[in-house]
Amino acid sequence: CPRESRLRGGKNKMPCRMTSNILTRSCTLIVLLGFWSGSLGQNQSTLFRECMRSQLGQLFQESLVSIPGDIGYATRLGWSFQPDPNDHPVAFVDCTDVIHIQKAIICAKQESIGVCPRCGGHSRIGSGMCSGIVVDVWQLKQFLPSSDNTTVIIGAGLTLGELVYRLSTKMNRIFPVGHSPSVGTSGFLLAGGFSELANDLGLGCDNVLEFRLVNASGTKITANRNTRPDVYWASCGGGGGRLGVVYQMTLKVHPTSRYDKHVGFIASFSNSSWMPAYLEWLYNWQEHNLSILSRSTIDISRSSTEARVTLRGACVDSLSSQNCRGRFQASGVYQFPWTPSLTPNTKSIQYLQWISGTSVTSDPLGYFNTGGVSHGRGMTMRSSDAVTAVSFKYSIGQTPPRQFFVDFFTFVDQTCRAPGMVRCSILFQNLGRGITNIGPRASAVYGLRLAKQWISFRVQGANLAMSEHVKDVLRNYLAPHSLSAFINYEDRGLRNISVGYYGLDASRMIKVNKRMDPTHTFLSKQPLF
Repeated sequence: CPRESRLRGGKNKMPCRMTSNILTRSCTLIVLLGFWSGSLGQNQSTLFRECMRSQLGQLFQESLVSIPGDIGYATRLGWSFQPDPNDHPVAFVDCTDVIHIQKAIICAKQESIGVCPRCGGHSRIGSGMCSGIVVDVWQLKQFLPSSDNTTVIIGAGLTLGELVYRLSTKMNRIFPVGHSPSVGTSGFLLAGGFSELANDLGLGCDNVLEFRLVNASGTKITANRNTRPDVYWASCGGGGGRLGVVYQMTLKVHPTSRYDKHVGFIASFSNSSWMPAYLEWLYNWQEHNLSILSRSTIDISRSSTEARVTLRGACVDSLSSQNCRGRFQASGVYQFPWTPSLTPNTKSIQYLQWISGTSVTSDPLGYFNTGGVSHGRGMTMRSSDAVTAVSFKYSIGQTPPRQFFVDFFTFVDQTCRAPGMVRCSILFQNLGRGITNIGPRASAVYGLRLAKQWISFRVQGANLAMSEHVKDVLRNYLAPHSLSAFINYEDRGLRNISVGYYGLDASRMIKVNKRMDPTHTFLSKQPLF
């Protein structure tokens, strides 16, 4: 013991030797507990793999299951777009057949381990990873067209890029996909499936005729309008991983002719004083009546004194730049200080590449085929970005006054230029009849059906905490006029998850979730009950 400790010892002081013994035993206990905890996790992993080996017999292959210590385990930790550092998977299962999903769920339940499914791993809050069994369906890539080329059965592992490529080369058909080719199709559809093309063809999930999934008991089930209609309802926009592990879907696909003939356009200007007028014009623009599909983005950066707006999209069913220019003239877009650049194209695959945010290349098929590699945008550490989106409709009267847009832009501009901020991007898409003509209770997608615009805030601060805070501040500013949050960009800042996503359908969604998974077999970053 230090000399001063011995000198301070009085009748109320614990003898130094006893203190030393207690500290030694405490440290030993902590070390043993840590060792026991680590051993328990490793033991769970080993027991799970042995269960899989026993359940599958000769069908088991060593590459099917990756556990801590395996070479493949570390690789698979980097297959999620925004990984959560608190996740420590017990095992990864790379399923090549539906029986692998079934046995993984059975073995997980036997060892009292939770399960989370993963396809593309693009969840903004890392929902494709968990401290349980990650059931990865990325290798389930079936593609079975119907004889009349109106539907196709696909495996849940297809990415959007792979889906686009196969639809184009094998069926000459189109489907309302999103922007990133490496996004998993099943996760995209289960969260609704939103895109510019949805204004014409409906949300992605509106075009799913049937879901096939493995439930919490390890049993294969089917859900469509006639069989388990509640599960079918909840699977359209309810979010992935709550009800089961989807392994197949039947999609309705569409002729390409309307999109083969299109003129891509892009226009931008940097002038903050114009932004309120632009936002007012955009809110009232009836672009769908002109067969124009577009998105607008306002970028605000601390490195630039002026905000910049970009309008990007296409005049569809259009044969010439002159025709597209005439549509713009009718819309009033030329009142702003820009001149849209117009590019006519003749193939729907070019349209899909254009709206993805890139220039049309000489090989758009290659763009989707190469860019559609599974887990192509996986990372080992999450970024400092935060993202959310809301369904927006001005709630006080039919048309917002100019002052509303002045106040909105001023607030956003000042918030995004606060100390510690890097930049904000605010995306706007007017909602067309393909989305809004379907009733809000027809699927788990609620707010988009009733809204006028979809607005997304993408925030980059000095660190993740700063980004999350500013994202919440911006979302909350629009709360009086928001009908629901957008589950494709899951938002942990929501105070009430179920109402935040599902609005008046929250109780129904919870009821279906409870019936399908009463014991929480499926782990969720945002559980509903």
